[in-house]
Amino acid sequence: MKKSFSTVVSYPPTWFAAVVVIVGVLMMIRFFEPPLLITLFLVAMGAALLLVWPLTMSATGTIDKLEFSKHDTSEEDRKEREELERQLRELGCEQGADQLRMLGTRLESLTEVLRERLNAGEMTYSRYLGTAHNVYSGSVDKLREVAISLRSVSNIDEDRLDSRLAELESGGDAGKRREEIATLENRRALRDRQTERVEKLLAQNETAITALDTTATALADAPIGREHASEDADVAVAELEALAVRASKYASR
Repeated sequence: MKKSFSTVVSYPPTWFAAVVVIVGVLMMIRFFEPPLLITLFLVAMGAALLLVWPLTMSATGTIDKLEFSKHDTSEEDRKEREELERQLRELGCEQGADQLRMLGTRLESLTEVLRERLNAGEMTYSRYLGTAHNVYSGSVDKLREVAISLRSVSNIDEDRLDSRLAELESGGDAGKRREEIATLENRRALRDRQTERVEKLLAQNETAITALDTTATALADAPIGREHASEDADVAVAELEALAVRASKYASR
């Protein structure tokens, strides 16, 4: 409800309507100078009109549109994601590129289910939608980190590295061998470290994709006409929230 209130307050026509009502009531009181009882009635009528405004926004679907528009993706964002997918494929990370596409389709599916199952004015609706977008954004950020990690070691040829180490271990000057072997082993350690990091990030994203699927399914299974989500959906979104928190902590490091 707090988020819906924020949506109503941040909507410019809300302020225009409030000014019109308040100025109208004050002008009537000033020019007609009615008795105290009538004055109180006018004030109460103005307050009632202000209270009706959010209901009108909800009934006309305005709140619904505004809630979803908060998460609308701009053309620039879409281009950035397309560029990220291109980079991931260029770096040989097909799993990351596929995850990027899957995250998008999962978020769209969950959003559609939310539209069908919940009202935009419900606190549960805002909670689910916001959390799903946080998980999605955090997962996309992880894929950006994946691209950076892979690019940082993209010039390290693992096959050549192994071949050269095998040559050095088979003979040659012992002192020179030790120095070059240490250098090559350090280079391999750098690559292994980044590879391990990439694998960890991709595994976290697989968990996020599963959580989005679970939440969408739990909402889809909820009986039609219920005002609130089912217990299974609450459990599912709790997992989404935990993922969002972990993603936030990761991003702050």
